[in-house]
Order: sequence, then C-alpha cells, then structure tokens
Amino acid sequence: MSVVSATSVDSKGAKTSIWTRQGTQGNSWLRAQVDIPAGANFQIMFEAVKGTSNKGDIAIDDVTFLNGSPCSSSVTAPTPSVAPGQTAPPTSALTCDFEQFDLCGYHRTTGQNSKMWAWTAAKTGSSNKGPDRDHTYNTPQVTAPTPSVAPGQTAPPTSALTCDFEQFDLCGYHRTTGQNSKMWAWTAAKTGSTNKGPDRDHTYNTPQGHYMFIDAAAGAAYLETNDIPADLDRCLKFWFSFGGSDAGQLNVYTQTTGRGQALWTLGSWSGFGWNVAEVNLRAGSRPYKVSFEAVGSGQTSGGIALDDIAIRPGKCQGKASCDFENGTLCTWANDAFDNFDWVVTTGSTDTPYTGPSADTTLRNSSGHYLFTDASPPRVRGDVARLVSVIIPPTGRSACFRFQYHMRGTDMGSLSFYIRYAQTTVPLWTLSGFQGNSWLSGRFPLPRQTRVENSQIIVESVRGTGQAGDIALDDLALTYSFCTLAPYKARPTNGPTTTSTTPAPVGGPTPANPNTVSCDFEGGLCSWRQLQDDQRQWTRHQGRTSTSGTGPSSDHTTGRGYYIYLEASTGQAFRGGKARLESKTINPIQSNQCLTFWYHMQGSQMGALNVYLRLGSGRALGSPRWTRRGEQGNVWLKASVSINDNKPYSVVLEAEKNSFTSLGDIAVDDIALQNGFCADVTTTLAPGQTAAPLAFGATLRSCDFEDQAKVCGYTQGTGNSFNWKLTTQGTATAGTGPSSDHTFQTPQGHYVYIDASDARVGAQARFISPPYNDAKLGDLCLHFFYFMYGSGVGTFNLYAKGVTQTDVGQPIWRISGNKGQRWIQTEVTIRAGSFRSAYQIIFEGIRGRNARADIALDDISFTVGACATPGTCTFENGLCGWSAESGHSVTWATVKPTQTLSTPGSDHTLGSSQGVFLFLDSQATHSAGEATAMLSETFPPSPSSGRCMSFWFFMRGNQQSKLSVVVMTPDLHKEKTSWILTNLNQYNDWQQARVPIPPTSRDYYIKLVGQYGADVTNPVGGIGVDDITFTDSACALYPTEATPPPAAPPTPSTTLPTPTGSFDCDFEAGFCAWRSDQTMSFNWMLNTGAGQTTGTGPIGDHTKKDGSGTYTYVETTLGQASKPGDKARLIGPSTSAGTYCVQFWYQMFGRHVNKLNLYVQTGLVLPQATWRRQGSQGRDWQYAQVGISVRRDFNIVFEVDKGANFEGNIALDDIKLVQGICNGVSPAISSSVLKSCTFESGLCGFTHDNSDDFDWTVNTGATGSAATGPTTDHTLGTLAGHYVYAEASLPHKPGNKARLESTQIPADAAGPRCVNFWYSMYGRQMGTLNVYIRRGGKLSDAVWSRHANQGQGWKEATVSVPTGGTPFTVVFEATVGLGYYSDIALDDIYITNTDCSHPADCNFDSARNCTWTNEEKQDDFDWQVTSQTTGSANTGPVLDHTKNDPTGKYAFIDASSPRKPGDRAWYVSQDLSPTSSTTCITFWTTMYGATVGTLNVWVRQSSDGSLRPVWSLTGAQGKDWLKAQALVPPQTASFQVIFEGVRAALWTGDIAIDDISFSIDPACKVTPDTAKPTFGPITQPPQAGSPTPAPVGGTTAAGGAQGDTSTSVSCTFDKGLCGWSQSLNNDFPWLRHNLATSSTGTGPPRDHTGGGYYVYIEASNSTTGQKATLISPMVIIPAGSTKCFSMYYYMLGRHVDKLEVFSATSAPNGSPGQPTLLWTRSGTQGSQWSRVQLSISSPAALTLMITGTRGNGYQGDIAVDDVTLTDGACQGVGAVSQLDCNFEFPCAYQNDPTAPQTWDLRVGKTMATSNGPLLDHTTSTGNGHYVSVQATNPSRPNTKARYLSAPIASGVGEYCLVFWYQIYGADVGSLRLRLKDGNSDSIRWSRTGDQGQTWNKAQVPLRIPSDQARDEEEEKEEADNENKEEIEDKENEIEEKEIEVNNEKEDEKEKEEEEEK
Repeated sequence: MSVVSATSVDSKGAKTSIWTRQGTQGNSWLRAQVDIPAGANFQIMFEAVKGTSNKGDIAIDDVTFLNGSPCSSSVTAPTPSVAPGQTAPPTSALTCDFEQFDLCGYHRTTGQNSKMWAWTAAKTGSSNKGPDRDHTYNTPQVTAPTPSVAPGQTAPPTSALTCDFEQFDLCGYHRTTGQNSKMWAWTAAKTGSTNKGPDRDHTYNTPQGHYMFIDAAAGAAYLETNDIPADLDRCLKFWFSFGGSDAGQLNVYTQTTGRGQALWTLGSWSGFGWNVAEVNLRAGSRPYKVSFEAVGSGQTSGGIALDDIAIRPGKCQGKASCDFENGTLCTWANDAFDNFDWVVTTGSTDTPYTGPSADTTLRNSSGHYLFTDASPPRVRGDVARLVSVIIPPTGRSACFRFQYHMRGTDMGSLSFYIRYAQTTVPLWTLSGFQGNSWLSGRFPLPRQTRVENSQIIVESVRGTGQAGDIALDDLALTYSFCTLAPYKARPTNGPTTTSTTPAPVGGPTPANPNTVSCDFEGGLCSWRQLQDDQRQWTRHQGRTSTSGTGPSSDHTTGRGYYIYLEASTGQAFRGGKARLESKTINPIQSNQCLTFWYHMQGSQMGALNVYLRLGSGRALGSPRWTRRGEQGNVWLKASVSINDNKPYSVVLEAEKNSFTSLGDIAVDDIALQNGFCADVTTTLAPGQTAAPLAFGATLRSCDFEDQAKVCGYTQGTGNSFNWKLTTQGTATAGTGPSSDHTFQTPQGHYVYIDASDARVGAQARFISPPYNDAKLGDLCLHFFYFMYGSGVGTFNLYAKGVTQTDVGQPIWRISGNKGQRWIQTEVTIRAGSFRSAYQIIFEGIRGRNARADIALDDISFTVGACATPGTCTFENGLCGWSAESGHSVTWATVKPTQTLSTPGSDHTLGSSQGVFLFLDSQATHSAGEATAMLSETFPPSPSSGRCMSFWFFMRGNQQSKLSVVVMTPDLHKEKTSWILTNLNQYNDWQQARVPIPPTSRDYYIKLVGQYGADVTNPVGGIGVDDITFTDSACALYPTEATPPPAAPPTPSTTLPTPTGSFDCDFEAGFCAWRSDQTMSFNWMLNTGAGQTTGTGPIGDHTKKDGSGTYTYVETTLGQASKPGDKARLIGPSTSAGTYCVQFWYQMFGRHVNKLNLYVQTGLVLPQATWRRQGSQGRDWQYAQVGISVRRDFNIVFEVDKGANFEGNIALDDIKLVQGICNGVSPAISSSVLKSCTFESGLCGFTHDNSDDFDWTVNTGATGSAATGPTTDHTLGTLAGHYVYAEASLPHKPGNKARLESTQIPADAAGPRCVNFWYSMYGRQMGTLNVYIRRGGKLSDAVWSRHANQGQGWKEATVSVPTGGTPFTVVFEATVGLGYYSDIALDDIYITNTDCSHPADCNFDSARNCTWTNEEKQDDFDWQVTSQTTGSANTGPVLDHTKNDPTGKYAFIDASSPRKPGDRAWYVSQDLSPTSSTTCITFWTTMYGATVGTLNVWVRQSSDGSLRPVWSLTGAQGKDWLKAQALVPPQTASFQVIFEGVRAALWTGDIAIDDISFSIDPACKVTPDTAKPTFGPITQPPQAGSPTPAPVGGTTAAGGAQGDTSTSVSCTFDKGLCGWSQSLNNDFPWLRHNLATSSTGTGPPRDHTGGGYYVYIEASNSTTGQKATLISPMVIIPAGSTKCFSMYYYMLGRHVDKLEVFSATSAPNGSPGQPTLLWTRSGTQGSQWSRVQLSISSPAALTLMITGTRGNGYQGDIAVDDVTLTDGACQGVGAVSQLDCNFEFPCAYQNDPTAPQTWDLRVGKTMATSNGPLLDHTTSTGNGHYVSVQATNPSRPNTKARYLSAPIASGVGEYCLVFWYQIYGADVGSLRLRLKDGNSDSIRWSRTGDQGQTWNKAQVPLRIPSDQARDEEEEKEEADNENKEEIEDKENEIEEKEIEVNNEKEDEKEKEEEEEK
C-alpha cells in the first residue's frame, strides 16, 4: 500500500510534516483533522507516495479550513503493546524477545570507558544507526537481536575436513599470506566495499552466515587445512564466489613440502552467485595439506569468497555427471534466483498422471532421480533452474547426455543452456507431453567450450497446471562427438520443419476467439484480410518455403501457427503490400498497449508497419510503428502505446521489397491490454503467463511511450538543464535524431538533452526509479543512444544505491560525434552488489556548440551479465550489430542451407541448427555493390590495442570481398584493417584475427561485404560467425588479408571524371552521373512508382508506359531523416563553354522541399543556378538552364528533404546542348511564336523612346527593400534574369516605361495568346498595362493590374483577337506613389493558341492551362492524368473532352494517406474585374461509395477573403455531369478555387474537366441539387474599395444570409459570415462541428452545443505559425462605443496564444498597423470562456483574431459566437475588462492622491535584495509586471494605490485571481480594497516577507445591486444603532462596577487603618 502525508510550507520554503498515514485504511472515507499553529503564512501540500503495485490508490476530498480554533478531538487508535493478532512469545533464561524490561534475566555489563546495552523501542536516536522496527513483530514498538544461527537452521558439524566457517576457530584451518599481502578474512554479511563479495553466505544463504573472503587488491593469500592422511582417495568439494569485474585467480594445491602444480585453478568468473567445485585428492605415501591460494588482480573492484569446504572418501563423480543415488545434487546446484527448486526423490511423484514411477538408473522405487513439482503453489510460468559445476576448457569435442521424463497434460518446457564468456546460448529445448517413459537426450557442447570455462544450465518452466512434473536422471558429460537428439529439441530460435511434437492425447481443439489478442492457433480471431492491397497474409505452421528467410516455427509454442507474408510467390514488384485489420476497438481506458512478436529475416527485407484507423472507413494516415530491413533470425517483441481515446482498428501492413524472395515477414502472439506499455516487466516465454527469470529474459523495459510519465524517471535536482521528451526531431539542425528508435515514426517518443538550452559543460541527469534486484545477481542494461553533431559532448552512466549520496565513477562513458544513427549498447549492472534498492543515472554533458544534442530510447534490463561488447554468436539475434541503411541488399542471419551453398554446420554449435551471418550471392544486386554491418560504438582501445576475432567462409563462383573497417566517427575517418577476396580458398570455416591499434577516440567496426563482377547463376556467398573482442594485441590472420597500402593523396581542384555520357535517360544505369555517398540520402534508380504513396512519379518520362527507368530520392530512407537533409547527384567533368542543360523533373507530394542545380568549378558548391521548391504537380516538368563557364565544371543536382516522408523528387532525360537555351519546352515548341526568359538579354524586345524611362534587366532583388521580386521566375535563383521598372529616384509618380515585342505575324484563322509572369509587390504600387499595337496604333489596355498584388510571381494570359495585320505586344509600367512600387516581368510566351478566357481549361494543353495547386492553405494536391485515378470503383474511366485514353482531366485522389476532411485547392490565375455576372461551366464526376464535397469559391486578390458560389456533396453517378456556377460582378481582380474535400474512405475520387468562363446574366446554377447553401449572391464592394463593405451596425448572428453576410457577428453555423482568412496566414482557420482530430485538445462541440465553430488545427502546422481571421470594416461614430464579444476554447498542453487586434483603415481602404486589444496564453481548461471588449475609438477599423500554434499537436484553439453590439459591454464582460497581464495597456492607473506610484517593469527590479527576477505571465526577461520600489524616496508606511477603471454595472459574485510577490527583509504590506459606492473595505491583506516566488491569491468579491446595497446600508445603520445601545448599556454596567470596586477599596483601606 502507499503513503499519504500532509506538509506545511512557510514563506521561506521550509517544509514541516504535520500528518501522515501508511498502508491500507479500509474501504471507507475517513476524516482527518490537523491543527495548524497560528502566527505565520503557510501553504498546505498533500503528498501521496505510490506503493509496490497498482492496488494502492489514495483519494482525498472535502478539504476545509476553519479559522480561529483548534480542531475538535478525534479518535485515534492506541499503539498496541503487542502487534495486532500476535501473542507475546514465551520468556525464559535461554529464549528472549526483549519485549519485557526484565530482559529475560540477561545482565548488562560494560568495558572500560564504554556505554551499556540499551533497551529501546522504535528507531534509535540517531539517523542511520539502528533499525526502524524490531524483529519479533516487525513494528516500531519493539526490537530484536540478530540470531546466532539462521532461522530454521542448526549449526553444522565441525571437523578438520569439513568447514562452514560459522565458528571463529575456522575449523582449524590456517591463514598465511604472501609478501605485502592481506590475509583471508572471516566475515559475515556483505564485505565493506561495493561490488566485491557476496551479500550472504552459502551455508544459510543469509547475511548472518559466515564465509572467508579476500580482497582483489591484496596480493597472494593462503588458507590451509591440517594434515590429511594419504591412505585413500578423497574428493574435495567447496563453494566459491568471484565478485567485481576482475577478482583475480583461485588455485587449489595439495602440499607436502612445496605447493607444486595446482590441482585446480580458475581466473575471474563473472557473477555474484555461489559456484561449486570438486577436486580429486589421490592417495599417496605422505600426509598432505590442502591449500587454497587467492591471487588478487590488484584492482579495487573485486574479491574472492570461500564457504562450505568438505572432504569425503572416494573419488569425485565426473564433472556435471550425476545419477543422484547418494540423495544429493552432486556438483549441481539450484539457482537461488529462480521461482522454485529441483528436488531429488524416489518412486512416483505425488500428483497422479504425471511424473515417472521409478528412476532410470536402478529402475525401481528405491532409485533416485531429480524432478520439478508442478503442484501448487507453483503457477504457470514459474521457473526452476539447475546450474552445473564450472567445466574447465575441454580441449576437444564434448557431449552432454541425460534421461528425461515429460508426462502430463499440463506439461511446460525443459531447456538446456551453455554459459561461457558472459554469453548464454540455448542448446536443447522441448515443450509439451512427451509420453510416459524415460527418454534419452543429448547435445554437443559448442566449440568455444574447448577454450573457455563453461557451465550447463537446466531450466524447467511450469506449464498450465499441476499435471506437469518434469524429471531428469543419469546426467553425464563425456568427451566424445555427438549430435543433438531428439532432433525436435533444437532451440526455438532456429529454422525447423513442421513440428512433429504430438499434441496431448484428448487435448481440446484450439479456439478462434473474436478478439484482437490472437495467437493464431485456431484462426485469425477478429482480424480480416483487406482488399486494397496487392498480397495476402498467410496463416502457417512450421518453416516458410524459402531458405534464408522467415521463421522455422511459431512464437507461441514452437509447434503452432503464425501469420506471414510470403515474398516468393505472386508478381514480384516493389511495394507489394499485405494488410490485415482488427475489429473496431472501443477503448475503456485512455491508454492501451498493443504488443506482438515479429520475425524479419532475409537479405532483402521490406517493411512491417502498424497503423491505427480512427473510425470506420477513414484513411490510415502515417504508421504508428515501423520496422524496415533485416532484423535477425529471431522472434522480437514490439509494443505500441495507444492513447487516442476514440474507437479505432489496428492495421498490420507487411511490405515486400523489390524483385526478391528473401523477404518473408511474420507476426505472432498479438495482445491488447489496458494501460501504458512502458516499464513492462519480463518478456514471457512461449506458453507462460508469469514472469520467468530465465537467462536473457526481459525484467523491465522503457520506450517512453507512456509520455509524460517517462517510466518513472526524474530529473536530477542539481541539473543545469533538463532532459526533454519529444516525438519530433530536435530543434537544432545538424544534430539529434529525426524520430525515435522504438516506432521509428513521428508518433514515437524519446528523451534528449537540448544543447541550445545550456552552456558548455552543463550537465543534465536523468534518474531511474529505485530497483531492488539483489536476488537476481548480474543484470544486463540495454539502451539505444544517438550522439550526432559537431559539438557533441559526453554521455555517462552511473549506478548507485539509493542511500548513497555520491554517484561515484561512471560505469560507462562515451564522448563525441558518433554519426547519424541509433546505437545499441549493453552495460552489466552488478545488482547483487547492492544491499537494498539502487538507481541508474544517465548524465548528458553539453559539448562545445549547439550541435550537441544527445538522445536516449528503449531502455531494458535482462537477466544475466552482458556479453562482451561486440561479441556475437548470432544464435539469439544480432547482439547490437545493425545493418547500415541505404542499401538494397543486406546481410542476413541464416542456418546452413544446401540451396544457398553454405557449409553443413555453423561454427558456434557445429551443427546444422546453428545460425550465422550470411551475404547471399543469389540476392538481387549490382556488380560492385557493397553492404555493411555496423557494431556498437567502443570506447578508446588500450595502449596494447585490441583484437577482433571471427570465423568466416567465402565460397561460390563470385569474386566477392570481405573487409573489416575501423570507423572513427568524430573524426569522420575510416581505416580498412582486414580485406580478403573470394578465390575459393575458404570454403569451410576459417579463423580471422584483426588487430585494432591503440586509439584515444571512440570507434566502431564496419563489416563490409562487396559483390564482385556479375556471373551467370551466382551461388554461394560470405558467412561470418562467432565474433569476439579481447583487450590484447594480436597478429593479422590470415596474412593474405593484409590491406594494400594507401596511395598518397594527389592534390586536385576538380572532381574526378566519371566514364560514360552526360546525356542520360537512366535506362542502362547512371551513365556518367554518381550519387554523393557523403550525403544523408542517395539517388536511386527506379521503375514504376516509388515506395511511398502520395509522392513521386508513377513512371518514368522517357518511355511513359511504366517500363522505363528514372532516378529519384526516396526521402524515407537515409541514415538520418530530418528536414534539410540532402542528396546530391554529380555529373561528369565538362569542358568550359556555353551550354544549355535540359532535363525533366518531377516534384509531387505535400512535403516536397527543394531541387537545386549548381554549376561547380571547384571543391565548394557556389550559389544555386536554378531552383524549384514545393510540389509542382504529378506531371513531369521541363526545365532549361543556360550556363557559360570559362573553366571545366560539373553539374550538381541537390535535393533538400522536406518536413516528412511525402517528399520524393525525381529526374529523367538529362541533356547537355551547346549554345544558348531557347526557353521553350519541346512539348509546346511548335505553337510558340515568340518567347523570352531574359537569360540572354531582351530577346528582341525594345524600349519605347516616347516613354519616361526604360526597363532594366536584373538578377536577384531590386534596389529597394519591401518591393519587387527577390529572384527571377525562370530559374528561381539569384542567377536568373528578369526585367523590371525601377520606381526610385529620379523616377517620379506617374512616370511610364514601355517594353515592346518584335512583330508577330497575323493569323486570320484564330487568335494569339500572350502568357507572362509579373511581380507587383509594394505598398505604393502603381499600374501594369498590356497593349496591342497594330499598324502603329496603340489599342486600349487589353489587360491591367493596379495596386499591391502581394509577394511572389503571378501568371497572366492575354488573348489577342484574330486580325489581318501583324502586331506587337507593349508592356507599360507606371510608377506608383513612391519607390515601393517596382514592377517586374519574366517568361513571356506568345503562342498561336486561344486563351480568350485565361481560366478556360480542358487539361489537354501541354502547359496545363494556368490552374495551380495551392501551396499553403490546403492538405493535398489535384492531379492531372489521362488514365484512371488508380482506385477501383471510383473516379472516371476516360476524360470528358476527348473521351479517349489520350484525353486528360484533373482529380483528387482520396486514397491513403488522405484522411477525412482533407482539402485540395485548385486555383486559377488572377482574373480581371467584371461588370456582369460570370458563368463558370465545367464537367465533373463524383463517383464512389464515399464521395466527399466539391466546392467552388471566389477569392478576392486584395485581402484573400473567400465566398462560396457552388457546392455539391456525395455520389453523383459514373458519368460526367455538367455543372454551372455563378460569379457576381467583381470590381477588383479575383481568383476562382475548386476545392475537393475527402470523405470517410478512399472510394471518393472527384474529377473535373472542360472548365469555361462566359459572361451570361441568364446563367443558372446546375445541377439543381448543387447548393449555393451559403445564401443568395449579393453585390460585392463598390469599385475603388478593395476592402470589404463597412458595417455600421450589427446583424443577427447566423442569420439567413449565412456566409454571404458582411456581419462581424457570427455563429459560424453557415460559414464565416463577413470574416475572411488573411493572405499572410501560415495555415487556415477551419470550420468544424465535432471534436477536433487530436486527443487532449480542442472542444468536444461548439459553444451552443449543436452548430459549428472555427479553430486552428495544431497537427497541420509548425511551432510559431499564425492564422488570422479578418472582420469586415467596422465604423464607430464619434462619441459611441461598441461591445465586441466572443467565446474561446483553449485546452491542451501545447496551446500557445490567442489574440484580438484592431487596425484602423487608411484613406485608401488598406488596414493600418494592428493594435493588440486582448490576449490569452496557455491552456485555459476544458470549457468555453467568454471575453468582452468595449471599443470606443472613433474610426473605420477591422478586427483581427489571431491564433498562434504552440510546440506540439495538442494546441488547437477554437472561437465561436462572435458578436458586435452597440454600447459598452455589460455584466460579467464588464468585469472581465479588469483582466490584465500587463503585456499591453490595461484598465488600471495610479491613484494621483497617493504619495508613491506603481511602475510597469520588465525583468529584474533595480533592487538587488528584493523584487521579482522574471514576470509571472511569460516567465522570461521580456514579460511585464507592475511593482512598487521601496528604494524610491519614501518613508515607512508610504502608500501606492493602483486603481481599476470604474465598472458601470456588474452586479454579482466574482472570484478575483491574481499573482503577487512580496519579498525583502523590510517589506511592508499588500492590501486589496473594494470601493463600492461610499463603501471602502479591505478584502485581502498580506504582510511581511512571502519569499521570492510568485504566489497565487483568490479573493471572493460580491458586488450588490443598488437595492441590495440600500438594504445592506439600512441594515448596517440599524446594526450600528443596536451596537450603540449595547455599548451604552455596557458602559453603564462598567461604570457601576468601577463605582462598586472603588467603594470596596475605600472600605478596605479604612479597615486597614483601623487595624493599625
């Protein structure tokens, strides 16, 4: 149970405990009362401390404070004299529990200058001295002595031959020492130093038992027996323990005169457990002594212990051999840290129908055998382990043989392991019923046991019930060769055929429950195959059909079923997926955990993804968890935390890689549980439900998916800065990971230190909860870290006891840059060395610059010490080795397989069941392709160097290479230390040794396999096994593996010249182009679609039929995946000259960032010559780049990765042509009559001599700030050219510049089209006109734009009517009101096409008309195609224009990753104002089961405001449907937007075609079902007013006019009313009627409960981005006031800020500088709140509501029910005007009559000893607050008053909340006064120092009505009158009393005088 306590905190921060309760208190509410002393300010703090399990909830309720009197008496339980439920133990002179003061007759005496034994109860007087409870009752009321003998034990016999060291005489053993050495010590409990000796003896297994111990720091020490007769053979048996990392050596001698040769010797043996040894003592002629010699290592971290020495007649039984006939375990021992024991017995076991009836040695009821009893209290999963004696190196083949018996319907499992060199390997295992007879078993010992000490471990796991006794007999270790038997007992991690293990007779048929949790034994449970994939999951038993991939058996039982994706069947194409979906889950808790086991073995492995579908039919979105590539030949466990708190289903997606059969993916044992996944205890073995303690079992784990709980880790109290939890990349570029390690997606969490928050050398510690693992001995701590960046500092790991104050020295440390990858490491934790609980501490130390983030993820503890770092047998996975990313083929773990042409056995086990690492020559690869395995990172090697040893083979017909490379990441250096080419010399296993030279830097090993030249039918490959590392030097072996000497570097100023051609269509490879291998990503070749949906091309450009090849960057790959990561494609060296680079590019996807082209003439890249940014549509785009270079050069294409995975960029058909570019795409060259990109001058355009000044050719920005473009349009870089009209002096407003084209020939057959791009940005913008000149006569302007058109280039088209004479085109720029009016032109094309209306489009034009996808305010893009949409049962079959396969149309693709509500905007160019109604005619198909909505909007170019003109929702049939929409007359330029909105599922593609515009006042909206539901079309603002029409009053919110109203008041139920989106928005406000898509943020519904509201969606934006809504113009007449009111909802831990501004309109209608009226920051709780603002400044103004996105997705901000009414705000709203955070002017002012003032301040006050350091609102040095400075000229008691504005009306009860700080030695008082009418009363007061912190105050205020105030005043007058009457009576009584007293005094005096 847990602890709850109450603590008082005074103003200085001192804490005093005032009440506490511990343990269960019953199932009822209990009342507590606590007296609080008077006289000081205080705070109350309730503290609850969690107990040991989840059954420890603590609750409090109904907290009250009563002033003025102590609490009434409450009943408390008396302290019992005897513990509850106990009786006093008997007392005698021999037995005493010291519960009575007579001490049972014991006497106390003392030595000289000593104190006497004290009789005491509870804790002793000094901390950390005595126990806090006695032993008898285990309560604080009594104490107990330490027993002299362990409870339940009797003292063992003592003799000269047997000793348990429980007596000080040591059984007559003698202790001697070597020179300068210490003596063996007799000790009890733990030795004095951590990590040295055992914490309990072997005899009693208690801390009270004794043993002998020698410190490793000592020299040689000896422990000797007395003389032993030599008359017969004897067997010496003893128990020993090695502690610490290097204890030294223990030797055993027999000694007559000298010691001679040691009979037994052992160097350091890891672990704190006791181990047994036996030594034969042969008969001889002379008596001898047995001598134990301990030779210390000289280290301080070790020690050797001895206990229970026994010498018995007869020879020792063979090592690890035993028939149990002597009734003992021989040299075997039960593991002290398991759940129960193996027991020696005879006859039958007690449980019927299980166990043998007799042993197998004697075969009768008197024979002995060993068994584990499955009867209660044993439970399923309990483990019993038996450990052998240490077996010295065998030097030859060895075999372990035994008899086993496994009978019973509830049978569990029996397993054998071998332990050596800190590695535990499974060798033999069986599960389930094996018949009612003794069976023979055997297995060979691994080859390492020939040279290493080892132990055999037997493990029994209890099954499902008590009918599961397991028995063993006749264990024997022989030195001979054998094979594993039976064959079915091979370890479960290896491949097998279909299981032959029989099921129990009469066993039930496995069920197929309708659950998410599923072991697939009876079917798929509730899971179903999806139909939107290309492949299917298969339920299977046994191994898969392809060698080298897939599991050999299931995970559940080893003989059951699992599901998998078969990679070798069906069509072999990239991206083939199989999807399986669960039933819908309705969570009953807010957090759930999905776990499953997966198997991904294969050299060309694809990916396994887990998605959540939030609602039936919704899109999958991004994966919640993913794994890609080879993961080893082992079942691995995955956990996915789910906290969406809404109905969902789980989708498992297996993705097959390209053209390979080596990619089977399997899943088993899915489980769904309530609660977080983090800190899961103990991985379960097959068939278990309890937590076993098997070697390698997971004890606990943490993946930080419990979010803010962080698995109970806490920040260090002395931290300079803290660890942070995140799901994103870290904030600083060039450091930190891009995603976590667990999920490897943006949903996964990890912790990191942010170096930008700290100074150099600052430390941050992250401390685990306390763990108490002393009984488990050694543990292995595993974790993943990420240390990438040029300034990375140091990462330390400590382990300390919870009572230790000093953390000591790090047990692991690493420093510097380790590259862009998660690295796994393992550190042994000597848990047995801690007396009680311990903690681990991760410490990050900030490096030399901000690129020094360190990240941590996936912490776990497993049972048993870690293997030596880097060591791996591959029997249990990859041991920390990982495949290098970015390769199409990888190493795989396999078993010997004939089809792969491997040797017949692995090296570890020497059997066909062993596992090794293999690079398969048959895998799809390119000649020369290399792939690598990476080790974990090692600390600097010692001065002697290190040695890497491994076993390898190289066989087959391909001359591949194997090399070992030493990588030094922080120096970016690599050195090949060993390399060998396959010459068929190494067909079987050969040993290799690689010397690793001394180094002062951290390093890691790269094991590289490289394919040789292509051969026909390649076979064989490269195998590696048994990698080990030692801290000693070695010679390179074999000698022919010596790497060639490195050639001296040759200085070069240019890149090497590749072979091949510059021109490349990529059909035969990369030609002369190469991918820069130093970048984060590589360019790859591909055919068809890429791996990621929603981005990239669907085929190449060259062939256009899907069969061609192109090159592209797949942004989901790469060693790092952060925004801004780069990939570069480098062209061949080319001679100097003038060229045109021509190429086709494809940039499609919502996360596409940049494609740059550079012209490189040296080693450093210059500025980009050409650039494109953002999605450019699904089609291939053509580009030309002209270059003129005077020296040899290379062309470099560079991709910058965008924000996420939908960002692929592709190239195709690159050409280099000598000469100047013509700027025309081949697709339209036949129609172009004139073109100019201005890259080579004016292209024949001329200046008009009759104008005022000339156009200028320019690059980069113009000469004036805040006007003109920053780059050209053609290239998009500073190298590109354009022309512009400079508006600066000497040019004046109204001056004109004209540019005229050459003559264009006439064409009587049809019109011409002028297409150009223009820039008109600047607040003083003038006019751009286009004229046509025929026969020397200038026409009226055929196109015109005036005033500021915003930043960026805009496209325009002008139709030139048919005429019989040639013509020229004249562009005229007129200077505006000032120099902020530069006008620019670029990319002019004159074609023989018709563009009579610039927005007409049939999508068959090569230029795709002039419609473009919106870049900012939507979620995805429209696509243009001539094929189907790609989804079945939705979208059109053919286009509408041609109705054949060549015709094109535009559509939205509703497939994944689209989700419900996603919007796509298709935007026209700016269209000219119109004087009549425009009719838009278009054709659409809206076919499918779940069609969303198609909307048509009109957007004003001036302010971005939107108004809808057409809308249709739902399926409309298969055929093309004609539609018409009306656009009212427009007085300013505008755009038309087609908006497609995605519905619930993917079957909702929407298409449009044949868009045309016409002036038609009779046009009607069609079809009839289309809704201008937004109300009738009304006239827009009058000409000359580019802003919305002003509002003189108010309009009812949500009236019939709906969205077309120009009202400020709005309920948003039918649209935005008069509000519009700002042109400068980073993302839009959204309109919604239900809960937002993210949990933990946003409202559940609108304010009134049944309508709509508007909100900002934090999931679709980044930190700091803003969205603004702009109101119509508001006119406030002089002398009047209006009240603006709105409701807002701000809930979520990432909420940033909501602001309301006003902006006064300028004379030309444009808004002025905004003024902040109101703001709120941070979460405001889960309710709608109201704000009211009185606005009285006479002006024409607009209101703006701005939401700012916080630092995470839980930051949605909502607004509803906006109103604007006449008059000042009333009621609660009036009071709310008193809200103030002092960040902007508030309704407060200083009292002019007060002698001192309140001052507005920022940061620290001037005084050094008082005042705040930071404000409370922002907690920064930039925030504002008000304060009174005592340092001003003033005297004590001088007052300063801060008065609120008077409130006209506000009757009611309120709560005033404010934060205050009163700090300083001589500080005075702060009072709150309320003036109400004539009343002036103090409502709150504080006096004296309250500490240098901000304190919260809450004061109830009641403002009465006038009537209530009059009644109160009358009552007060009456009370005063009554009071006066009472006072008068009291005065009379007092006067009489005084008179009486005076009389008495007089009488008394008189009497005294008379007496005198």
